[in-house]
Amino acid sequence: MTFVKGVCFDPAQAKKSVLDVKETLLNLETKVKKTSLSKDEAVDAYKIYETLPLTFQINWSIAGEDANENQKVADFCRDKLNELNHVHNFTSSKIPRAFNADNSY
Repeated sequence: MTFVKGVCFDPAQAKKSVLDVKETLLNLETKVKKTSLSKDEAVDAYKIYETLPLTFQINWSIAGEDANENQKVADFCRDKLNELNHVHNFTSSKIPRAFNADNSY
């Protein structure tokens, strides 16, 4: 564990942070579940996805959330964005896996 002088863990702030990510994830899921998204709607959804943490695992248990269920939702959203990208071609970049340092999935 690394200690930084003057920094302390705030459980309430950590829980709020996790719940904010969960809210963003649910909003994204709602957007990508719509049928026939236009290119603008797909780009908006992709921009939301880009705000999700991509390179580390979230401690979902702080907020009483199931990590596996949230990972499934994030993977579903990424898969839908990949499908939309094939239709609308809004990015040439690989869409990485959210919440997991192993982006090879």
